Formats: sequence, structure tokens, C-alpha cells
Amino acid sequence: MELQKKLQSDLKEALRAKDEAKVSTIRFLMASIHNTKIEKGKLSEEDIVSAIQKQIKQSKESIEGYKKGRREELVKEGSREIEILQEYLPEQMSDSD
Repeated sequence: MELQKKLQSDLKEALRAKDEAKVSTIRFLMASIHNTKIEKGKLSEEDIVSAIQKQIKQSKESIEGYKKGRREELVKEGSREIEILQEYLPEQMSDSD
């Protein structure tokens, strides 16, 4: 549960820094992780990564809707959420690896 500890630590740090975007994104992610834990009974790192990927996918879908509605401020907000969430994903292997 190393990733969960990092999320909690980063949440405290974001609260101190008054980074509202990061606070809300991490809280939303932690709620999603908590729901997954309730569903499955126990939680693995893969479940947490899966929850992060699901959040990223939802944010990307939202951004598409915002673009169609010409809501640039919401596009920026969604893009910021994706940046924050991607910080918690494991490094992807490159093609050469």
C-alpha cells in the first residue's frame, strides 16, 4: 500500500500549500480507491493503479465534452487533473525496453 501512503502524504502537502486542484483530485481518487476496496474486500497496488487509470479515462472523456461546449476553463482544469493523476502511475516502459 505504498501508493496509498504517498497519496495521503501528498494530500497533506497539497492542503498546506492550498493547492485546491491537487486536493480535490487526490480526494476524489482516494474515494474511488475506497469504493474499490469495499467492492473487492482487499486492495492491491494493481487495483489502485487501475482506479487511477479509470479516473484519467473519465477526465479525458470530460475534456472532450468541455471542448465541444467551448468551456476552456474546464478543459484546463481537466488537463490539470490528468497531470496530477499521472504522477501516481508507475513508469511506462519505452519501446526499446
